Amino acid sequence: MKALYLNVCPNCGRGEEDQRLLKGLPCPVCFPYEVEPCSLPEKLQKLRKHCHFREKVKEFERFFEERFGSKPWNLQVYWAKRLILGRSFSILAPTGIGKTTFGAVAALFLGGRTYIMLPTSILVVQVERLLKRLGARNVVAYHADLSSREKKEAKERIAKGDFKILVATSMFLSKNFSLLEGKTFDFIFVDDVDSLLKKAKNVDKVLMLLGFTREEIDEALKAVEKPGQPVKVKRKRRGLLVVSSATAKPKTRRVKLFRYLLGFEVGMPIGGIRNVEDVAVFPAEENVVEAAVSLVKRFGGGALVFIPSDMGREKIGEVVEALRKAGVEAESYEKLDEKLIEKFTKGEIQALVGISSAKNPLARGLDLPQTIRYAVFAGVPKNRILLDFSSMTIPQCFAVMIAVKAFLEPNQANRYLWELKRYLTVDPEKNEKARLLLEEVRRFLSEALMKPEVLKRIEESPNLWLDRTPEGFALLIADAAGYLQASGRTSRLFAGGISRGASFLVVDNVKAFNDLKRRLSWFLDEAEFKPVEKVDLNRLFEEIDRDRRKIGELRAGRVTEEEKSLVKPIMVVVESPNKARTIAGFFGRPARRKVGNLTVYEVNAENLVINIVATGGHIFDLTVGRGFHGVEVNEYVVPIFETIKKCVKCGEQFTGEPTCPRCKSEEFLDKLSVVEALRELAKEVEEVVLATDPDTEGEKIAYDVASMLKAFNDRIVRAEFHEVTRRAFTEALKATRSLDIHLVEGQTVRRVADRWVGFELSQHLWKIFGSRRLSAGRVQTPVLGWVIERTEEAKKKQGLLTVQADGFKVKLTIPDAEKAKELYETLEKVRVEGGEEWVETVNPPPPLSTDALIREASRIFGFDANLTMQLAQDLFESGVITYHRTDSIRVSTAGMSVAHRYMAENGMEELYKPRKWSEAGAHECIRPTRPVDVEQLRLMLYTGALRGRLTGKHLRLYDLIFKRFMASQAQEAEVKKRRFKVKAGDFEEVKEFTVEVLKEGFYRFIPVKVETLPEGEFEVSSKDLKLIPSKPYFTQGSLVEQMKERGIGRPSTYAVTVSRLLEHRYLVERKKFLFPTSLGIKVYSYLSQRFGSLVSEEFTRKLEEVMDRVERGEIDYNEHLLRLHQELKELLEANV
Repeated sequence: MKALYLNVCPNCGRGEEDQRLLKGLPCPVCFPYEVEPCSLPEKLQKLRKHCHFREKVKEFERFFEERFGSKPWNLQVYWAKRLILGRSFSILAPTGIGKTTFGAVAALFLGGRTYIMLPTSILVVQVERLLKRLGARNVVAYHADLSSREKKEAKERIAKGDFKILVATSMFLSKNFSLLEGKTFDFIFVDDVDSLLKKAKNVDKVLMLLGFTREEIDEALKAVEKPGQPVKVKRKRRGLLVVSSATAKPKTRRVKLFRYLLGFEVGMPIGGIRNVEDVAVFPAEENVVEAAVSLVKRFGGGALVFIPSDMGREKIGEVVEALRKAGVEAESYEKLDEKLIEKFTKGEIQALVGISSAKNPLARGLDLPQTIRYAVFAGVPKNRILLDFSSMTIPQCFAVMIAVKAFLEPNQANRYLWELKRYLTVDPEKNEKARLLLEEVRRFLSEALMKPEVLKRIEESPNLWLDRTPEGFALLIADAAGYLQASGRTSRLFAGGISRGASFLVVDNVKAFNDLKRRLSWFLDEAEFKPVEKVDLNRLFEEIDRDRRKIGELRAGRVTEEEKSLVKPIMVVVESPNKARTIAGFFGRPARRKVGNLTVYEVNAENLVINIVATGGHIFDLTVGRGFHGVEVNEYVVPIFETIKKCVKCGEQFTGEPTCPRCKSEEFLDKLSVVEALRELAKEVEEVVLATDPDTEGEKIAYDVASMLKAFNDRIVRAEFHEVTRRAFTEALKATRSLDIHLVEGQTVRRVADRWVGFELSQHLWKIFGSRRLSAGRVQTPVLGWVIERTEEAKKKQGLLTVQADGFKVKLTIPDAEKAKELYETLEKVRVEGGEEWVETVNPPPPLSTDALIREASRIFGFDANLTMQLAQDLFESGVITYHRTDSIRVSTAGMSVAHRYMAENGMEELYKPRKWSEAGAHECIRPTRPVDVEQLRLMLYTGALRGRLTGKHLRLYDLIFKRFMASQAQEAEVKKRRFKVKAGDFEEVKEFTVEVLKEGFYRFIPVKVETLPEGEFEVSSKDLKLIPSKPYFTQGSLVEQMKERGIGRPSTYAVTVSRLLEHRYLVERKKFLFPTSLGIKVYSYLSQRFGSLVSEEFTRKLEEVMDRVERGEIDYNEHLLRLHQELKELLEANV
């Protein structure tokens, strides 16, 4: 392939061919020969800065190696790159990487005035010694172990500014800011941001030490209070700030000042990933405490023991005492302090006992990856809520309603849940709306739940435990968040990946256990408890202890060169900002920052630090005004691409124009800024992963990005995943590939053909009809012809006679409209004769492809094609369905597993019958990614297990996709059918009905209508006649169905084709049916008469087939485009 990209030469900004760009070379005007650009400094322009950056990175690596005698970690080089580029940032890194060491080395390397801020005096002493060992001079360290005289001397030096590097705690900043006020630092390294953020004003103090004024900070605070308000900051050199990530959510909103003034946010990399073996223990004769003690006695130290909230805090003492009696040194979380943690770390205490709640300090704040080996739950984590409707709080009402939603009126329950969610943190005593809502919900729950039949259904439920107590009824609700938080303490991120952990759940209540499993499935892709007898416990603890030894070696600095390269910083490029957010959310709360106009999400994932960024769709399109409609045609066909501009005023996208072609505005956003930001990011990382959509358009975007970045990073790979789930994403990162040039060529052929045909035909329309708003295309023109033809056919009418007689109603379709009118006038009786009856096996329908989804959403909900595809896009990016632009109905083994799990977990395993539906291929059908039906999806939205703005329309479409997929994986149905002959006057029609369902099968998901007719002669009680088209008008859904059947268009263009015909007013939509306008008829008539072969269905179908063959690499892309160009020239010349 040959292509020219305008204005993108990395050195001078001229145009450059893709082949040179992919070699990392500037354009031939800058560098006539293929040489390493940095080797010819006299030729450097824009690349001079990049070459200097590369040299500074090498200088840092040498600097580090000279002082430590070994190479730095990959991540330490990554952080150094960001400092060299002048960026402040939050460090996201697993334990054992050497963050503190980096801070000390960076202070020496940068050479300016530095403040290294540490959480404890012990660390201050250690860092001071390290700095002096590395040759640092003029260091002042202030800590608690200094004598009074030494403290006085240190403060005097700090006040005078007689230091190069200050090493002190964040407490020192709080208490002695007057000594530092007025001084500015070139670099501040905060080793524990949690300590810094304990006092909100510390944020302001740090910013002032970096050179920001009080006025600038106050201005930024206004933007924190009212997001969207611009922040005015004087452009001058500031100091750099590097902070470690938070382990707890910052309580002060002032932390957002870092975002507004320094371009980054503090991340919180917790809760997203775990490597825990979840083990279920069903005690035979022991009680739960005895069973828990037995486990700790067997497996030894490094244990966290949790009791459920419903047992009460007093139970903790009983568990501690039972452990001690068994010879296990144990202590309660209530006595937790630094000394106790130290004893636990040394093994002097073997077990700590707490409550299995996300708020408990053992579950929330204990981060000891080298020490904690396993957790034991003495009972299922659960909360007990007394159903006292006069005193229940908003959070309690919300929790109860989530638990019992299946027993409530659905519309009312859904409305209350959405409203309660808004007021979860609001005090109803201080908010009138919250108080009224609470009263209303209490009444609703009281009336609904206290009915005897409802109480009986709750008691019979496999997931809910209803306690009858003297105070009244109490509901036990499993605490999934508490379980995840507490068990997650056993598995932490470190330089070797995610440490292995174990969680033993001693089951005290089977219903609560079932509820826990159900709720965990909302948060985890695969939530599975293995019975203890089926787990190889010796092997499990070998893996656990192996990882603890590795962590210990890392912390002691005993690291091989190979281990230093284990954790790799990468950049992942996707198209959609929503998809970027969803992926980032898989791994905790990401650190966010701005590079140019792009938002970057940074997360930890096993042995990767991932920067996720979105292009916002296509970056380039064909230019205008050069070559043949943006394509040079000589011996080779060379498309000329230019960055897309978007008008700020009207939203028009264009290329090749200095102003917006629609409204003439000079205000527009140029995607050249996206290219520049991506290039800046590519400098930081070791590898760029192009994870755009898994189709030809996604491949072309990936090719464009690769061409732009090769000069800045030569390690670029492609990753492909068909569902936005953590499992699919991580698997894709492990199975990267090179770009598929045939897919890129296929997409380019499609774009060039669309441009050539569309522009030529459109220019003729402009001349004839005098309007530049008109356009024509190779796909939309034949489709317009179908609608015109169908409208003509629909003029022939037939009669639809609806007859009501003796309690039944029947519809008769009479082909002759006149005969229908006559029959309507004279009909007084109908006769029904029963006919043949038989048993039939009915196979389920296949799962949905794009065309079927658009058709069914149109038929069932009346959704237009554009709406359906936008809703499906949102569902895909939220991670709940697979890729929605597909013509495949294939079901993967992962898809079959989703169906099997859902049916097994919901008492329908006998229905399961897996089917592939199609042989293996690159694409798959549209299906759910989890075994979660629409009601469970609602609960995930209410509880925050699924984040996203999904509306009722999204949920209706998801329900359609889910039920259709489950049906495709279910047993056949067996029904009894019967024919009836209905006689009305001299007209008769045979009707066929399903009269009985013998075997439900897939009808469990897509119910069938069961109906019959009585036999005999009946008086007509009422009748109605409608004259309807003999052939139905097209709907958007049925028109897309025609496009699929006739081989015109592709999943990515179905909706676009229909919407363009409506936008240009060639079609209008009335009552969901499509009709041609007079303009549409005139345009089609002109085009079909003048350019019949060019706008024919046959031409377009053959072109689609050729494009498919190019994608498969069966024919040469250049030869085909040359042939197409020649054909177009001849056709156009013949029609001049």
